[in-house]
Amino acid sequence: MDRHQWLCNLLFVTSFLTFRPTVGSGTNHFKSDRCEYDIDLEKNSVRAVCEGESSHVQVYAKTATVNAANVDATERIKYSAHRPGGGGGGGKAAQDWNGMEFPGQAPLLPASFLNASNVLKDIQQNLGVGAVAMANITAMLNRADATLRSDLEALGRLESQPAAFRESVAAAFRNQYNFMKTLILTQNAELTKLIHAVDRLAGVARDSIQNTIDLYARTTSQLIQVNQTMLVMRKMFYSDIRRQKEKSSEEIKSEKKIDECPRIISAIGTGEKLSVQWENGVVMRDPTASQERLWVMTGGDTSDQLLQYDSELDLRYHLVSRQYSLPFYCEGTGHVVYRRSLYCHKAGTRSILKYNLKRGSTAAEIELPSAGIGNTFPYRFRLKSDIDLAVDEMGLWVVYTTKEAVGKMIISKLNPRTLSIEKTWMTSFPKQLVGNTFMICGVLYATNSHTDTPTFIRYIYDTNTQQETVYESAKISFPNAVDYNSTAQANSVMLDYNPYEKKLYSWSKTNIEMFPVYFKMPLDKN
Repeated sequence: MDRHQWLCNLLFVTSFLTFRPTVGSGTNHFKSDRCEYDIDLEKNSVRAVCEGESSHVQVYAKTATVNAANVDATERIKYSAHRPGGGGGGGKAAQDWNGMEFPGQAPLLPASFLNASNVLKDIQQNLGVGAVAMANITAMLNRADATLRSDLEALGRLESQPAAFRESVAAAFRNQYNFMKTLILTQNAELTKLIHAVDRLAGVARDSIQNTIDLYARTTSQLIQVNQTMLVMRKMFYSDIRRQKEKSSEEIKSEKKIDECPRIISAIGTGEKLSVQWENGVVMRDPTASQERLWVMTGGDTSDQLLQYDSELDLRYHLVSRQYSLPFYCEGTGHVVYRRSLYCHKAGTRSILKYNLKRGSTAAEIELPSAGIGNTFPYRFRLKSDIDLAVDEMGLWVVYTTKEAVGKMIISKLNPRTLSIEKTWMTSFPKQLVGNTFMICGVLYATNSHTDTPTFIRYIYDTNTQQETVYESAKISFPNAVDYNSTAQANSVMLDYNPYEKKLYSWSKTNIEMFPVYFKMPLDKN
């Protein structure tokens, strides 16, 4: 074999190096002494020209795996056409969102979300193509390295050859070195494109998250506007109804007339419920004022926030007509609203406060001497229910106990104007053994449990006759939950009677429940 044929075989090994460039275009040109090396990424050709004493060799890599038509595969996606406007600052996506016409409603998601999804899909596909290209380049480098090592060993055995021949071989090695260097540069280019693709992916994900945040903010703002609009409309509607009533009859300024006592309970109905967002709380209605308005204090520990709703519908949609920030904290769930004032147990004390809702100021305060507080003598559900206020046909009451009474219930009649104690009755039944209590016509009714569904009236004390009765069975059954046929237990943390509506109000878990109370006819004493 002559030296020219050997040189041709040595250089021709480059034709077996399979590579797959997927990015870039044009020709990369390198020159080394008496050799020139070209890679044409558009035509997928490798051209090596080395000159010895009388040699001129050209080698073409005819086995390239990517055609020219596929070279620009990663450039087919124009990211700028899909890029969201971002941040809600009024980019193209925001203009598309605001400019699109939707009859009667806005779209659920901006178009940028769908575009971002398509971009992510295309980027994933191109990352796969790039990964294959990187694998091919790595394989080429490994084969070229092995071939170069073999050629170096062969070169070591050619020491006796003429200098010109060795120069030709060295030129061929330099050419092959340049080829490997070009592959490394190509690999770096692939890595750069890969990093760019990942960066675009992160950008799309970031913009999508930002769009989600912006969409949430817009939706929340719209909901707030809708709620405010509903509240305004409700107030306007309510005011209009009130004006109509004023035209037809003179406004009643005195207290509403409540049916005469005595009343004897014959049954308690199953009633209805209103779902709310709070686990515990107290709901109050003034039996002497508007029967539409409600007041709510949430939580089962302490609170200084009183929410006013103009109707049950407003409460259902949480349309607060007024919020009071009280200058004190109320404790427990035994509060009441009576004669346009809030009465509650002042947190951490033995005092009862009267707060005038119209004037927004404290009107009276009284301390219950020796009364247990802080879950010393609570009802079974605890929640600092040591002091419990109640309203019935006869006025304002408070149920509590002391250590001197050995935990047995004490009933006191309060003056609603001054909060002075008008009279007190001592009972023989322990307060901690009842679920809750309520007053009707001066009679205390105590339930057996706050969780059983149904439960029953366990104890009755009549302040009019000072007679008391203990029941061991359900002579008067109490559903204790609207869905009392279900297996779930109740958790009634408040129970109050409204003498105007003849209803019991209860707060159980996230439900405000209303139970109608039925009475025996006046002549039916049995």
